[in-house]
Amino acid sequence: MPLAVVTGASRGLGRELALALAREGYDLVVSARMSGSLETVRQEIVALNRPCLLWPGDLTGNRGRELRIFLESSSVDVLINNAASPPQLKCLAELTASDYQRTFSLNLYVPYRLMQAAIKSMLPRESGTIVNICSLAGRRAIRNAALYCASKFALRGMTEAVAQELEGSGVICFSVSPGGMDTSMRQQVFQDAAQQQNPAAVAQIIVDAIAGRITVGQGEDLVVRQGKYAIVPREQWVGITLNPGPAVPV
Repeated sequence: MPLAVVTGASRGLGRELALALAREGYDLVVSARMSGSLETVRQEIVALNRPCLLWPGDLTGNRGRELRIFLESSSVDVLINNAASPPQLKCLAELTASDYQRTFSLNLYVPYRLMQAAIKSMLPRESGTIVNICSLAGRRAIRNAALYCASKFALRGMTEAVAQELEGSGVICFSVSPGGMDTSMRQQVFQDAAQQQNPAAVAQIIVDAIAGRITVGQGEDLVVRQGKYAIVPREQWVGITLNPGPAVPV
């Protein structure tokens, strides 16, 4: 049976992705720091008659290193980098080195290292899918969320670059940029979760893309807002007309 690894799977979009993949017929490895909630997700997956391995712990530390070893040595078909540190909503002058370290460690370093490990296993098999969950905040910046936006812009850029490296290999890499979702993280940060899109609907669109029912090309970005989606090409600069620069005297 195909095997999928989902990080940040204890709640919100990560939980819905794990359940949607289980319904699709995948065996699961689910990771998150909240071991109690993660166990509840495991039970839900088992109730769908799919095996599920728990990987609790902080992926920025030893648990991340152990997961990388697992990815390198296992036939993982799908890796979804979903775990993320939420926005702190501070102006730039108030941000600290700890804020920077926390945001970029989880939002960029962990996906980078897990992608490396998964690719080592996928390339010899000439198959596999890597999905990096970015955000509309990685396409359109939000005031007082500079670090979060920067980390998501960076993750999207890394996705596009790695996708070019994987051209013709059989391994697919694309990003997803969801708009706001009805999750506890959204409620904690913005207090408007009830007005946002259903994470289960977002998860199903992503799984449809993984399954090929929605065609998302190498390095493209799947944008999902209010249950609808658009696919943004990798070469976003194509078609842009440049204005002539100032005349330079000869």
